[in-house]
Amino acid sequence: MKSSGIGVSDLDDRKAFIRWNNERYQEKCLRCWQGINEDKEEYWAVLKELYGDFPKDLFQRLMAVEYQGVF
Repeated sequence: MKSSGIGVSDLDDRKAFIRWNNERYQEKCLRCWQGINEDKEEYWAVLKELYGDFPKDLFQRLMAVEYQGVF
């Protein structure tokens, strides 16, 4: 049987690197979602200032509108 040339320590290093990459990715995703939530709160405040108080479900519908082709 041929040896693949990959030792146990190499596999452990690769697993550690994959784990490290996964953690960085999850942290980045979390920061993105936090930024999105902060933006929604900011937009809610601006809309409330411009138009007064209106139901939150209406705001959620407005935020769900896709903006493809607008920019």
